Amino acid sequence: MLNYLDLLLLLLLALGAWRGYRLGFVNLVAGWISYLVAGLAAALYARPLAAALDQAWHLTSRWGNRLAPLLPLPRPVLSQPLGTAATRQLEILLNGTPLPGMIKQSLLEGLENVSGGTVGQALAGQLVFLGLELITLVVLFYGSLFLLRRLARWGTMGINMAPAGLVNRGLGLALGLLGQVFWLALLVGMLRSLLALPAMTAAPGFVPLARQLYNSGMAFQLGNFYDWLAGLLHTLI
Repeated sequence: MLNYLDLLLLLLLALGAWRGYRLGFVNLVAGWISYLVAGLAAALYARPLAAALDQAWHLTSRWGNRLAPLLPLPRPVLSQPLGTAATRQLEILLNGTPLPGMIKQSLLEGLENVSGGTVGQALAGQLVFLGLELITLVVLFYGSLFLLRRLARWGTMGINMAPAGLVNRGLGLALGLLGQVFWLALLVGMLRSLLALPAMTAAPGFVPLARQLYNSGMAFQLGNFYDWLAGLLHTLI
């Protein structure tokens, strides 16, 4: 018997298939390629663009000086001149914060390229630069995606006309369904790993969610597909 999670997953699969049918195979593939190219463009050029903007308008020094007094870290450490010993103290303090490890590493690596000023000013400047880099990343991604999707629509205009239109829509339906299976399998796999953490047993709603997940036949099949994908990736790497 289907539970609520089964019904939700079936609905999401149907939506993916309908979207693929509505867009067609060519438009769907063009859309996926647009996302891929936009993501690569943003990843490659966000940091150089942020650095160019900072060099032109001195954003990190200007906003860093304003942000430095607001940092929630001990004043004696932040007011020290930037140096090796002060950087080590800052590293110890950052390790005690809930910041993701990647951000901590990026901040500490950025301090190596800063000369002069206090620890607080240098750290605040790096935080400003990370924010600027994030903004340029978002702008580049969505700007590139907008242009690429407009080009894709212009290039595929009229592709759904008969007789090729029916084949295009049929292949689009199949690809849309397959793509939705892929993303839902990733979601189920990550949710399954998350619920396996000991700390999650005390989370509100853990028992109902776990019951729905482990009693769902659709989630079981998607979990098997996730395991197969993970094994394939491990073999290829």
